[in-house]
Amino acid sequence: MKKAVKVSDDIRKESELPGDKTEPKVEWKYGACQGCHSLPCPIVAKLVDGKVVKIEGQKIPGLDGRICAKGHALIDQLYRPDRLKYPLRRVGKKGEGKFERITWDEAFSEIAAVLKKYRDEGHPEYLQLAYGCGYVGNLPLFHYFGKVYGTPNFSYHHSDTCSGSGTSASKITGTAGTLGLSPDYANAKYVLEISHNPLGGGTSAHFCTGTFNEAMRKGTKIVVVDPRLSETAAIPGAEWVPIAPNTNGAFLLGVIHTLIADNLYDKKFLQAYTNAPILIQEDGYPLKDAEGNYLVWDTATDGVNPLDGADSPALLGCYQPVVDGSKKVCKTAFQLLADRAATYSPERASEITTVPAAKFREIAADLGAARPAVTINWNEPHSCFATNSMQEWRLRHILAMLLGNYDVPGGMYLKELNNIQSYLREFAGDTRNIPDIFPFSMPPVKPTPAITAPSVELATDPYSFPCTSGIAKFTRRAILEEKPYPIKAMIVYANALLNTHTHTQAYKRALEKEDFFLVVIDIWPNDHTDYADIVLPDACSLERLEAFTAQWNGGSVKVVAPLLPVVEPMHDTRDVADIYIGLAEKLGLKEYFDFTKEEWFDAQLKGLGIDKKYLEEHGAYYEAGEPTYNRFPYQYKPQTPTERLEIYSTLPSVLKLFKETKDPHADPLPNHVPMVIGEPSGDNEFYLLSAKAAITETSLSQDNAYLMEEHVDGLGLTKLWINADKASKLGIKDDDLVRIWSEATGGEGLIRAKVTEGLHPSSVFAFVGFGHKAKHMSVAKGKAGINVNEFIPDFMELVSGAAACQEALVKIEKAE
Repeated sequence: MKKAVKVSDDIRKESELPGDKTEPKVEWKYGACQGCHSLPCPIVAKLVDGKVVKIEGQKIPGLDGRICAKGHALIDQLYRPDRLKYPLRRVGKKGEGKFERITWDEAFSEIAAVLKKYRDEGHPEYLQLAYGCGYVGNLPLFHYFGKVYGTPNFSYHHSDTCSGSGTSASKITGTAGTLGLSPDYANAKYVLEISHNPLGGGTSAHFCTGTFNEAMRKGTKIVVVDPRLSETAAIPGAEWVPIAPNTNGAFLLGVIHTLIADNLYDKKFLQAYTNAPILIQEDGYPLKDAEGNYLVWDTATDGVNPLDGADSPALLGCYQPVVDGSKKVCKTAFQLLADRAATYSPERASEITTVPAAKFREIAADLGAARPAVTINWNEPHSCFATNSMQEWRLRHILAMLLGNYDVPGGMYLKELNNIQSYLREFAGDTRNIPDIFPFSMPPVKPTPAITAPSVELATDPYSFPCTSGIAKFTRRAILEEKPYPIKAMIVYANALLNTHTHTQAYKRALEKEDFFLVVIDIWPNDHTDYADIVLPDACSLERLEAFTAQWNGGSVKVVAPLLPVVEPMHDTRDVADIYIGLAEKLGLKEYFDFTKEEWFDAQLKGLGIDKKYLEEHGAYYEAGEPTYNRFPYQYKPQTPTERLEIYSTLPSVLKLFKETKDPHADPLPNHVPMVIGEPSGDNEFYLLSAKAAITETSLSQDNAYLMEEHVDGLGLTKLWINADKASKLGIKDDDLVRIWSEATGGEGLIRAKVTEGLHPSSVFAFVGFGHKAKHMSVAKGKAGINVNEFIPDFMELVSGAAACQEALVKIEKAE
């Protein structure tokens, strides 16, 4: 076991000052950066006379004293003049941004009066708790508050616009419960990134940079299939393969077909750990015996046997076994996959994707030669691309199954559960046996009252959205239409409602509703803050106390990365934990919150024998060792009906949805489904694509002067990227002002052009998080450009309910 060094070992020599009493007082304090929505990075802050002047990463393996731009810029987050400094009450119309200062007691009393009314009337479900991301602001305490109050309604912008499609695909495939597997870049022989940009994704790009460098030194081949020449595609030695937007499913099926046709896949893995051998009847349902066992054709006995009892299950073939006295016509699940993939020959897949046919054969041959040390990223937080994304993400998993790259060196390693995931599992009584990063101890919670009302998601549709979780559009519908019942109040934390959800105009209409009560907890003014009835100012991550566990470097480094107060609160702000505790007391729920935030913090670390005081003295606690492989799906079984990774879904809700709708978006065997919006027509219509940038994080960074300085912008953060040939036809030159509009949503704006060869000609591109309209945001660049969500229609993917954030058509022209 290795522990973090003490403060005196980690501070820089330049801070050692002579003993002259007139010299400034210099201190170095430990904490963590939460400048993005990823798990925090341990930092050490330099203070001069109590003011933070410098931030560096802690010297622990994988971080090695480094921190990304967002970490250095925490200083501006702390000292930004337009931070929310004290509680506010709205005094103008919704959207005007007019407020008056009030006390914390007044704020809690006014919020409690509204919430207590609904609870006393027997309708706690009228309250919605809207959250940004699972790794910001004490999610377990937020979750506990909602359960104690009695509402079933939680939503996350993460589920709606980031991870919803991928999470549903993981649930259907069987990797849910692991919360994904991570790429072992450092040991991979081949890295295939499909519309994924780990070096510019806005969260932990600096971790990926180091492992990518290590992989390239070892000779790893890196291929990036993406409509845009992304930061990852642009690194020396990587190959960029341009692809038509949202045709990844056809690309994957083309590669899968070639692997099967050329016999390059891992037969043993498919037989032992997937449901590829199960027999599927003509009606689309799996064949079972009287005891409910899934049946396969066992070539050892030349007959049917249970899946887990067959010595040599056939992967391919059509069979007509007699079961219960009746002949059944069946094909294996893998045969059905092979048949479907056969319709995507390299030539046909090329027509759909614009990727050359020869490239399919080349990539398949390279993958087959390198397996299983191949990473094919199915990163859930970057999955909500289009209405076809859930099925596409399933195909990513299936490609990985063919290569046998689950939890092996150079493949995708098992992510253990961090303390937030552990809490949610324990609180729900989940029996899944995926290990915790560190021994987890529950914080001081009490059993909560039973919640009887269904969530607005589950009460919406008897068949659709069987895998949904925390999708904001259901909330918006319940506010506007009061169906299936009304949402009358919302507490929003770390969620820029009008900048992170598609079809901004519809959400704005919901926030404008006069009888809707909105509470916003945030660090600084965002667009939706202008519509709040009460605004509660949050502490920033240099002022807050919160425990996080994390792992990196292929899982070999396990870390407790705590947010610790480096300075006392700058203003009349409160740590979000204190906000929940204080509000609960006003609601008469003190018996459930009879603890302090320090007790909540220390309780989670009890199993390690450390506490707040230890971490303040020593910094991040960590244990470094060797990566652990070969656990999933080998020791830990997938959470599917077959207890195997599933090529063909046997989940009853999916089978039922497909039977009822015949909609290919719910097909138990995934296929490429064309986008609902069709294709661009005319020279001035394009797909609108978007992405995060490494130095920004959705809407968290645009009011940070350090990150918005022009000289740090080499990407064109506030510009519209346009393919050079298309721009030439439209008479648009670099830096010209361009008008952009959407006929579907009514969105319209002006934006400067970035003319580039690095973009598919069918598309234009803009970074997310810009185009703010908040009345009190002071950094001009944050208001520049466009809010891409104003141009994206209100689609919902059929199985998950997730948004289609890359499925939009816009028109452009040079502005006069």
